[in-house]
Amino acid sequence: MIKKTQKPEMQAKFEKYKLKAESGDPEAIEKLGLCYDIGMGVESNKRKAAALYRKAAKLGDKKAQYHLGRFYQKGIVVKQNDKKFFHWMKKAAEQGYPCAQIVLVSCYHDGKVVSKDYKKALVWCTRAAEQGLPSAQMLLGNSYEVGYLVKKNLKQAHKWHKKAAKRMAYAQFIMSRDYYFGLGVRKDLKKWKEWLNKAAENGSKEAQDLLDELRALNKKTTYN
Repeated sequence: MIKKTQKPEMQAKFEKYKLKAESGDPEAIEKLGLCYDIGMGVESNKRKAAALYRKAAKLGDKKAQYHLGRFYQKGIVVKQNDKKFFHWMKKAAEQGYPCAQIVLVSCYHDGKVVSKDYKKALVWCTRAAEQGLPSAQMLLGNSYEVGYLVKKNLKQAHKWHKKAAKRMAYAQFIMSRDYYFGLGVRKDLKKWKEWLNKAAENGSKEAQDLLDELRALNKKTTYN
């Protein structure tokens, strides 16, 4: 059943995916599963989503493998199963899906689902970062900053923070900090202000809180 409140373009996408999925196209099956998963163009139905994800995952679709793994991880309309969760996440990660790769970082680092393996955690983090996943880029930058699992290298830390800053407000805040203290880059107060303002504009609470503190301090100094 299609929601009457759904936007026409969303309903059109649902019908498009449904028609294409009938021909056995794995990508269309995954997208149809996503429609049922989040209620896009159709009433949300997690059971139908799981069935479609499973079908597409077995056909080799990496996004479907990731979603099916997510369902097993959280026990969404299937019995929670760490073994199946890791199985499908690993398949998606091996096919180059960065969202699955960053999940494997936690698996190998925390050792709750598989045995701890910091080297593998670093490998998967690097792969996800190289594919442009901001959270992985930020994590890798932090590792280089403090020398965790890698040799400490502030220039490398700044490099990865800068990559993450293209799409992550918190990374923009970290960029401002790098320029203020000269971490891995020459100290530059002009760039510090630019990155701080940009981070605040994009929703970084840390940046906004610091700006508020600076403005309050400035008013107090001026008043006194």
